[in-house]
Amino acid sequence: MKSSIFTARTRSGASHDLCRLACADRRKQLPSPLRIALDALPDGSWKADKVTVTWIVCWLSNIRPPVGDPGWQMFECSHLCLCFDGRINHRDNRIFCVSPQCLVWESKAVNQSRGNDFCLRPCLQSGCAKSLCTCQQIHDPPCR
Repeated sequence: MKSSIFTARTRSGASHDLCRLACADRRKQLPSPLRIALDALPDGSWKADKVTVTWIVCWLSNIRPPVGDPGWQMFECSHLCLCFDGRINHRDNRIFCVSPQCLVWESKAVNQSRGNDFCLRPCLQSGCAKSLCTCQQIHDPPCR
């Protein structure tokens, strides 16, 4: 199976671009212009030749880690979207969202707190059409 990009709905019902890779390793060789730029860093700290596809999407979409936040060096590229609807096997590591609007850099703890159905439940306040995550500000930015 070759790598491919396709559109599907997440559990929230939103339409997202998904990537299906031929293997479960989500890492890809860095594009040469990015590799050259990283090699030119003054401290020479970047050693990886491969990164996840989502990191490349973040770089190309100008989504950068918040370098002013404490511990930012340990932040992960997280998805704001909560998996896919029942037609896609969300346990298949080869399939993942690459929509830039879903990607954010955050701590491992915040990243792991996402991904539960609770965030997508509708708010029960009268007249509120938002999800609990949005209405109650469970995550910032909220899950989608």
